[in-house]
Amino acid sequence: MVEPIFPSIRIIPSEDVISRNGFVRELEERLFMGDSTMLAGPRRIGKTSVAIEVLNRLRERGIYTVAIDLSCVTSAEKLGFQLIRKVFQVLTGVVRPAAHTINGLLESLSKPEILVKVEDLEITSHLNEAKENPETILDETFHIAEVSAETDHKRMVIMFDEWQEIARIGGESLLKRLRSIFQRQSHVSYLFLGSEPSTMRALFADRRQAFYRFATMLDLPDITTDEWNEYVHRKLTQAGITIDRDAFDELMDTSGGHAYDTMVILQNMDIQLRLNRMDHVDISLVRQSIRQSYNQLEALYNQVWQIALNIRGADKVLTALMEGTPPYRADTTAVITRALDRLIDASILSRQRRGEYQFADPMFKTWLQQKMG
Repeated sequence: MVEPIFPSIRIIPSEDVISRNGFVRELEERLFMGDSTMLAGPRRIGKTSVAIEVLNRLRERGIYTVAIDLSCVTSAEKLGFQLIRKVFQVLTGVVRPAAHTINGLLESLSKPEILVKVEDLEITSHLNEAKENPETILDETFHIAEVSAETDHKRMVIMFDEWQEIARIGGESLLKRLRSIFQRQSHVSYLFLGSEPSTMRALFADRRQAFYRFATMLDLPDITTDEWNEYVHRKLTQAGITIDRDAFDELMDTSGGHAYDTMVILQNMDIQLRLNRMDHVDISLVRQSIRQSYNQLEALYNQVWQIALNIRGADKVLTALMEGTPPYRADTTAVITRALDRLIDASILSRQRRGEYQFADPMFKTWLQQKMG
């Protein structure tokens, strides 16, 4: 089977993760040393791919790693059960625990080949307590995570994707409960990912919040043109393909280096290279791939635009930014401030520095300019 030059899956493989000026290595070291970290940013900029790569590297260094996607969790009890299944997987090496209930999990743990691996941790007794009182499963799960790491003289790193969803799952009471558990742990550290930057920052920077100053807050840096240049040329060279300089410049000018958009164009370019049995990329091929990418992204961009239309003042803000004028001239300060916050949380805009904003997705900006004339 012929492998694609550029990956077409959501979480890209290790060889396609671009380091972003050493950020991947920095995040790896922070977690390795026990520094819980928060990483927030708009959707489709590569946060999860970077985080999974960091977890892979940590696992190679002997760290226990667990990843939980909170967008799929509906209650504190289900959070606890999903977590204990993954901790169970880490401790026993069972790749796909069949259990879907506490009783099923206890039955799995009672098997001789499994019991010998976990009997020193008293996992069964803790889960029996949780079975009698399902609300305690979360507490017992984090206790097991801490004890297992301590017993094995290791560290465990737990990643929560879409951490802002924790408020929907259990509200302030759950946040306080988790902070109380986490701050007593010495062998477990946490990586919090979130796609609503202002909400995430409020959770960790507002002194009224339970997780105030609990984690180091980092911003995922953009991939630079030089980093894209190295990556694209390396992948094409490995496949025996060359690319013109003006073709690469056209790719960067259109995508703005946005992680998702750039990869979509590269994937379409890859397909055209194969279909036409080509070994060279010129500007016409890149432009054809860009047109295909806009066609593919049309439905997504229409959906994003509908979200914006439901935000009071958003049309004025977006128009001002496209025209290069300050958004606060478009309406009252209160309306514009709320619109900006909501556009940032919707991953439509990103805040650069005080008073400066830009489109999170450069290709959406171009699409919108054409739509609005």
